[in-house]
Order: sequence, then structure tokens, then C-alpha cells
Amino acid sequence: MADLLPEIAGGGAVRLLSRLLAPDLSGCVNPDSAELLPLRLAYAQAHGCASLLYVNLKRHGLLAQLPAGVVVALKAAYRRDTVRYLRHRHCLLGILDLFEQAGIETLLLKGAATFCDGLYGDPGARPMGDLDILVPESQKDRARKVLLENAFREECPPEAVLAGNMFDRRHHHLPPFYDARHQVMIEIHYRVCYGQGDRILPAERAWRHREEVVWEGRRTAIPAPAERVLHNVLHALKKEYLSARVNLMQVAEFAWLAARYRERIDWRALLSLCERQDFRTPLLAYAVLAGELFGTKTPLLNQAGRWARWNARRLLMGLRFSVPAETPGWREAVWRTALTVYYRLNLLPWTWRNVCYAPGWQNLPARVGCLLCKLPAGLKAWGDPDYDSRLERL
Repeated sequence: MADLLPEIAGGGAVRLLSRLLAPDLSGCVNPDSAELLPLRLAYAQAHGCASLLYVNLKRHGLLAQLPAGVVVALKAAYRRDTVRYLRHRHCLLGILDLFEQAGIETLLLKGAATFCDGLYGDPGARPMGDLDILVPESQKDRARKVLLENAFREECPPEAVLAGNMFDRRHHHLPPFYDARHQVMIEIHYRVCYGQGDRILPAERAWRHREEVVWEGRRTAIPAPAERVLHNVLHALKKEYLSARVNLMQVAEFAWLAARYRERIDWRALLSLCERQDFRTPLLAYAVLAGELFGTKTPLLNQAGRWARWNARRLLMGLRFSVPAETPGWREAVWRTALTVYYRLNLLPWTWRNVCYAPGWQNLPARVGCLLCKLPAGLKAWGDPDYDSRLERL
């Protein structure tokens, strides 16, 4: 596939690393043939891709071509992520047992879903941050009670998160729970996403298209492939889309899901869902980015116009800047300024669609009031894209 994005200083390191993280490494160049090896490893560590890099290179017999010190570093990252996987696995098994006894249905999201289909072929390939479990909204209070009765600690009181009014629609999970026995964080979702994402992928759709599975003798479910891909896109492109801070591991998972389930996904239907909620350009830009970095070919590439490709270039620049350059030049300064300007111009509309959203014209005054209440935190986020990306705190 011809390059869709221009070759830029430092961007080559991201591309080379991405090729080594791709599901298909046929015809891959010698991973130690470029002078940018240290820079590629820096990107892998910054984006949580070191374990997948180790697994992929080992699977294709390419580790022997790396310096011994690099192999040791990658193997250490892989072992850490494998230990974390085992902790999350034991925790998830316990939660599924508790919820089954209480009659609570479960749908595993994101990383938890990869437990069931072995997406990467190795449990240590994907770093696990927390466990995301969707339960029916009617059962969320029962799920909270079950966890609290079984030594799970709620990280913050519900009243600190839920406002108890129409803007609760912006929330999509209970306050996080912590399992001290396994050192694992758990998020109990009753919606898949929030704000605009909730309107694109409502919980009802995820439940309707779920796939029942039996994992380690426990009955549960995972989203259908199309919904898993869509959730990946929506999760990767929250406020991070505006600030061009997309995580490379998220894009890699899109590539792996597309490679595994390409024939089972109705890409036109996904595009139609996003178009109805004014999310066409982000979806296409993400697909272009995955196509350029991982060689992921989907029908979405044929729909991408100049604006989507420009935004894909913007996301690539954000990836390139995620590791500081040793000798930044004037081009980097210009791009950094452009990224900041784009972010600041789009933050207010994004906040209006997501944080302050409440359906119906009758709620317009309340939405304006919510926006005014959020202005102090919004001004901090306007000045610093890294400031508190969690929606409910923006």
C-alpha cells in the first residue's frame, strides 16, 4: 500500500516500530538494520508496546538479530505484563463466579475480551491496566453491593461522581473498585462509552450483538467483532483525538482485530453509525493511520478524503512527538503549534457534545449552565492538553 502520510523526521521510527507490531511480519526487514533502534524502543516503552514487540519478534524468529541488552529489556517488560495478566485473570475469574451466583449478566470489554479469544496468541503480549466489565444498567447496584461485600474497595464515593440529574448520561461506569488481593482495578460499566460514543455504540447494541462464550468454565460474553472494533475506535479517540495523543497500542489492537475478524465486520455499517453522530472524519482518520502504520486494509480507506487524511497526519505527528526529539527543529515547532491550535479550537464543541450533553431542547438551559460550571476546569484543559482527560472531571 502506498504511503498515505508524508515521511517526516522521527516519524520513520514510529512506522518501523509499527511494522514490527503488525499481525503479519512476512517480508519484514531486519529489525536491527536501522540506526533508529533505540528511538523505536523508546516509543514501544512509552506506548506500552514492548511486550507485544517481544512476542511478535520471538514468534517470527527475529530476536536473535537484536543486541542482547535490547532482548533483556524486552523480555523484562514481557514478564511484568505476564504477571499482571495472571493477576487480572485470577481477579476476573473470582468476579465472574460472584456475579454468576448473584444472577448478574456480564459482557467483557477491551482487554478482558482478549482473554476469551486469545487475540495476540500470548497472554503477556497485551498490557492490562484494569478490568472493564459491562453489566445491565438494572443490575449495576446489585453488582456494586456484591463487590463491596467481597472485600473490593470503592475508590471514591458514588456521590463524588454521580450528579443525580440529567447529566448522569455522561457517566458510563461505577466508581472504580480495587482488589487489594490481586492489585487490580475494576470498572463496572453499565454503558460502553460516554457522551458521543454512547450515542454511536449504546449498551443496547453491545448486548444485542454479544457473543456468548465459556471461558475457564465460566459463562460470560464478549462484543461481536464489529462492536469490538467500534469500541476500540471510540475509546482511542476521546479527547485524545483533539490533542493528537492517540496511544500506539490502541491502534495496534485495531489492526489485530481487523486482521482476525475482517470478513465478519460490516465496515459500511460502522461508517454509517459514525456518520449519523458526526464521527465520520475521526473514524476514517483512524483507519488511515492504521493502514499507514500497520498495513491494515479496510474498505474505510476508500472513503477517506483529504480532510480525513490530514487528520491522520495530525495523529501521526502526535505519535511522533510522544517521545522528545534529541534535536527539535523549526518544523517540529510549527507542527506543535498547529496541533495546539487545533486542540483549543475544538475543545469547547467537544465539551458541549460530550460533557454537557442532555437530549432535548428543554434541556438547553441546563446544558449551558453545565458548560459554565465546567469552564474553570475547561480553561485548565485548554491550556494543557494533558490536564485530566477523564470526562466527568473536565
